[in-house]
Amino acid sequence: MREVKKSKIIYLTVFGLLALACIWAFVASSMITRNFKKEIVEQKNSNQKVKIDNLIIIETRENVKSWELCADSGYYNSGEKEAVLTDIIGNFYDNNKVSISFKAKEASFNDETKRIVLNKDAVVIYEDGTFIQANEFEWEGATKHITAKGNIKIVKPNEAVITGETATLSNQMTDFQISGGTVTKLFGEGRNIK
Repeated sequence: MREVKKSKIIYLTVFGLLALACIWAFVASSMITRNFKKEIVEQKNSNQKVKIDNLIIIETRENVKSWELCADSGYYNSGEKEAVLTDIIGNFYDNNKVSISFKAKEASFNDETKRIVLNKDAVVIYEDGTFIQANEFEWEGATKHITAKGNIKIVKPNEAVITGETATLSNQMTDFQISGGTVTKLFGEGRNIK
């Protein structure tokens, strides 16, 4: 009987030691892999790309529409917080009415900085009918100017056609600066003045 008790005690002791070793291994492995798992989850969530079809973005300030943008397709990169869009059209608003309309074959929109860049066949039309073409337009907010780059052509109806390489334009087209091989053609009294 004594031998049976001894063998039970030995078995229980060995089983207890094995159980403690397993618990220790489980705790140690979870501590070791905790940071590793966290990094994998953060990396996985920090740079996802989502395909976009028929997107409409509207920004309001104090319940007043500031601008809107519509795109046929594109994708959103969550790591860069940027949408890359194709075939876009849009409007900027001033006092609840359209002040600028735009279109382009390609565009990008940064969700964090609210920066919009128009590329490929980019056109901007102001409320007064002023028509501007450029390789690229960049806009960084309602209070900022619009920057145009590459093969710029500004047509002010019945006034002038101006070409150049870079331009800074106000949101209301009350003023602009253009440089780089600038050519200006003025119109007046039914004649073309160079």
